[in-house]
Amino acid sequence: MSTCPYCHQALAVERLGVRLPVLKAAIVDRIRAAGDLGVTTIEILSSDVYDGRRRVTSATIKAHVNQINDLLCATDWVITSDRRRWFLTRRRTDPAPYGKSPLFLCKPPEKNADGPPRAP
Repeated sequence: MSTCPYCHQALAVERLGVRLPVLKAAIVDRIRAAGDLGVTTIEILSSDVYDGRRRVTSATIKAHVNQINDLLCATDWVITSDRRRWFLTRRRTDPAPYGKSPLFLCKPPEKNADGPPRAP
């Protein structure tokens, strides 16, 4: 983990094309390392991701994953769950056969005529 030489705060790191805080990057790394098998919330909580931090619940992990997915909205990656395990998968860009699939579709950022895209 790298820190700022002036204020000694942890610096954000880049994962999957977006800047993430150190804790969220560690969660992404843990889910990515699990591969096709996925990782349970208990496995994330008992790993070194939360060493030296106060105790958290499974709802905290779910909130972190939702926040990570919000940041990943501009990419083609998404973290999904089958209610038992977390998986890192490619986002579906085509519509689902029977309509919209809210887990996979994401509103693209608006184009700004005089600068980079704006977040929705």
